[in-house]
Amino acid sequence: SSSSSSSSSSVSGCRSGDNSSVPSVQLGLLGRWAVASGVVLVASTLTYPLDVMRKRLVVDTMLPASERRYAGLADCMAKTLSKEGLRGFYRFYGADIVMRLGGGILLVVYDEAKAALDAGDGAAQGGMPPAGALR
Repeated sequence: SSSSSSSSSSVSGCRSGDNSSVPSVQLGLLGRWAVASGVVLVASTLTYPLDVMRKRLVVDTMLPASERRYAGLADCMAKTLSKEGLRGFYRFYGADIVMRLGGGILLVVYDEAKAALDAGDGAAQGGMPPAGALR
């Protein structure tokens, strides 16, 4: 039997028909958005310093060789830490995280769209939904 997507979705993204040993926690739309936003926040916090270093190195490579400030990633990280401290790794982080919170919405919308498509006959087995099912 088919159940609504909000009652069959779990935190891990697994469906209730899954035989995994991980217990499923049922969340509504707002709860799933909160979890997805938390995942985006954690992932962004961990990866943002590398993004800042990448941007600095890209800008640095546009300069003539004699004017370059960094000899590579390790040098860029060491100079940033010594000159700016940890704050240098999170420049403009506030503005970036506000934009990334939309990623949580995107994850939930994807899950809802997938559930709607899987509800069609044959879609769960990887087939196409019947003609007219998406009208």
